[in-house]
Formats: sequence, structure tokens, C-alpha cells
Amino acid sequence: MLAELTVIELGDYVAVPMCGKLLAGLGAEVIKVEPPGRGDSARRHGPFPGDVPHAERSGLFLHLNVNKSAVTLDAATDEGRALLADLLAL
Repeated sequence: MLAELTVIELGDYVAVPMCGKLLAGLGAEVIKVEPPGRGDSARRHGPFPGDVPHAERSGLFLHLNVNKSAVTLDAATDEGRALLADLLAL
């Protein structure tokens, strides 16, 4: 339904990623942007397998980010802003 739409997701934690998840589920290409070093806040919230926290195994993060691509960039730097501008030009 939304196959010709590209969404650049700049939000964090739950609200914006949930909107991105819904759009991705409807066929949009969603590209998640995460800050370097820390990533999305949802990575630090469980549930985690075996109750062992791990940024790549957060059930919340995984649930909210299915069917998305992802990039890491620092929008506070000139290089990061240039990369973000390139993404927005897609």
C-alpha cells in the first residue's frame, strides 16, 4: 500500500518507532537513524532473554523495529548533518 514511500525515522524509545513500525508494516521503506555509541533508548529496556540486558536483544527494541533499515549518524556534526541531508533527499 505504501511501497513508494520512504520514511526517515528520527525518533527514540517507543512513540516514533511504533509509528515507523506501522508504516513499515504497510509497505513503506523505513530507515531508522540512531545516534552513535548509545543507539535508541529502547535498546536498554527489556524484556531480555534470560533477563540478561543486551543492546541487540531487547524485546522492546526488536518488536518496534521489524522491517526497518538502520543507520548510525551524529546529527551534531557537519558530516552527520550531510549524511542526514542525503537520506532526506531519497
